[in-house]
Amino acid sequence: MADLDEVRRIAMALPDVTEQTDSDTPAFYVGGRGFVSVSGDGARLLLHATAGRVANALAEDPGVYRELRRGETLVGIDADLAAIPSDRLADLVDHAWHLRTPNKARK
Repeated sequence: MADLDEVRRIAMALPDVTEQTDSDTPAFYVGGRGFVSVSGDGARLLLHATAGRVANALAEDPGVYRELRRGETLVGIDADLAAIPSDRLADLVDHAWHLRTPNKARK
């Protein structure tokens, strides 16, 4: 199962990623835009995702994944970090990076 060190390793391997602190928790940015962060208690991973990817995650395991919203707007996935299968974590982080990265940074 996933942990913060694994999230960090995956995120930092992507082009042009920086790690910053957002509300005293780790957050990962590309082109000045956040794409993955950790909840204040460190238990949840917050990822940008398309509506389709959110629906797939909820169908896969609603006990692990839930919708991440800003007000009424769906922005991604809120996941139980310790329960994300390691083989799924890289896909989720990569998807979030692709959504938030400027086109010129994609490789």
